Amino acid sequence: MAYWITKFGTTNLPTRAQTQDVGTGEARSGLVTLPDGSGFDAYGANPTRVRPWELSVKGAVVADSEAALHTAASALYALVGRSDYLYRTPDGGTANSQRIRARCLRADFNRDVRHRLWAEPTLRFEVQSPTWEGTADVTTVGTLATKGTLTVTNAGDAPVWGPVFQVVPSGALTAFQLNCWVAGYWAHMCYGTAYGTGATGGTVPAGGTLLIDCANYAVTVNGTPSYSKFELGTYHELDAWAVLRAGTTTPWAVTFGGGGNVVLTCTHRSAYA
Repeated sequence: MAYWITKFGTTNLPTRAQTQDVGTGEARSGLVTLPDGSGFDAYGANPTRVRPWELSVKGAVVADSEAALHTAASALYALVGRSDYLYRTPDGGTANSQRIRARCLRADFNRDVRHRLWAEPTLRFEVQSPTWEGTADVTTVGTLATKGTLTVTNAGDAPVWGPVFQVVPSGALTAFQLNCWVAGYWAHMCYGTAYGTGATGGTVPAGGTLLIDCANYAVTVNGTPSYSKFELGTYHELDAWAVLRAGTTTPWAVTFGGGGNVVLTCTHRSAYA
């Protein structure tokens, strides 16, 4: 296949006699069976997340002595129960350049008395994230006046489910909307006194920072939680706050009140199936 799983956290996984699960988990389904027996997909053209799944990594450990074999095996036993990143290396690509959050569930070992310095471990992992991701942040920045568009590129082959948007206004920002009008990816996020609850408190001060973290469903102003002034608007269709399309660009239309100019930054990591 297209990659090898190489590392968990800081521990390198066995590279001899490898057998690995390199498929994906199962995507969430919106299929409903109608009274006439036909099917209806409740999600329509919208993308759905891959559910958590399990994968196994099997290999072999060979050592120069029984003590060395014990040390190598102990390092793998110690992974059980830990939550960390699994890393993989694409064929012909950069080593350990993609990662995914997972927990090591168990470590099985097979030994043969005829080969006392050889052992065959099988590590079982529970994958928590819907996609693999690159190991470096990708940042897109634009300076907008009153309204405009920020176009964000996801170079991976899977959707990004957790972009982070940062808004820094030059003047007091009283209302802010961020929209994606691409079919299947309609998103409508609103912040400010015109959209949140209450008549006051939804203003971002000049030079302040509004952070909309779509991965963790968090909204802050200058580091202080401000979720009560945020809402998903009328046109929102996704079961997430925002998604970046796979392998192409996603345009984000911006409108706001007050604020002079705003510097809008989108940060994400390219996603891979």
